[in-house]
Parts: sequence; structure tokens; C-alpha cells
Amino acid sequence: MNVSRALVEIQDLKAALSERFTGRLSYDFVEDDDVRIEGMAFPDGWTNQRGGRHGRILLELPEKYPEHPPHVYISDDMRYEGARPKCMAPRREEGEAVWAPFSVFETADDWDPESDTLVSAFERTLDAIRNAECAEPVEE
Repeated sequence: MNVSRALVEIQDLKAALSERFTGRLSYDFVEDDDVRIEGMAFPDGWTNQRGGRHGRILLELPEKYPEHPPHVYISDDMRYEGARPKCMAPRREEGEAVWAPFSVFETADDWDPESDTLVSAFERTLDAIRNAECAEPVEE
């Protein structure tokens, strides 16, 4: 992973997030290569198990970042209109946290390592969350 590029992109992501929400951004490049966004307000129709609209987003940077896009996860307890959206794959457990992989980059053409960054990955995640087709509920 290109750590120096990732650190610069994290600062850009912090700046972009500071304009939108009061949640928390954290990262760990020692053990996990993760960037976590906590307290993100999801759009109408989305709720967590407690009935609120706030959830977490995890950007897991692969070993070959930025040649390969980050893997995107959201809190596994997030639901759209009461059901798991089709873009949420089976869950991943990590201690007490439970994450659902979230389809953002479907093909290799969806990521350009020359121009895409953590900010654009986050923007694509928000677009996917807002996308009604993605949010179509499926049976659990």
C-alpha cells in the first residue's frame, strides 16, 4: 500500500467530511489498513437496529492500494425500508463490530488509480447508499 498517498487522502477526506457531518474519522495502518467513518447519517429509508439513521462506513485499503480500490463495508445492522439491501453481501465479524460488504466498485473500470482517491471512494459509497436500485430490499 502506498501509505504516504493514503495519509494525504485521509486529510482530504477529513476536510470533505468536516463540511457534512459531526461524526468521527479514524484510521489504522499498523494492523488493519482501515479507514473508519462513524456517525454517518444515512438517507431517508435507512435505519439501524435502534431505529436511528446513523451508521458506520469502513474503507479497507488493499495491499496494492491505490492500484486496487478500497473494499467498502457499512454497519451490518443498517437496513433499507426494514430489509437488507441487495448491495449488502453477507456479514463480516470483527470483535464486537459486525460489517456488511457493500458493492461500490463492481468492475475494474469503476476505479482509476490515477484519479480516484479515498474522497471519491466515499462519494461513490454515498451514491450507492442513495441509489434506489441498490437499496432494493431482499429477503434475509
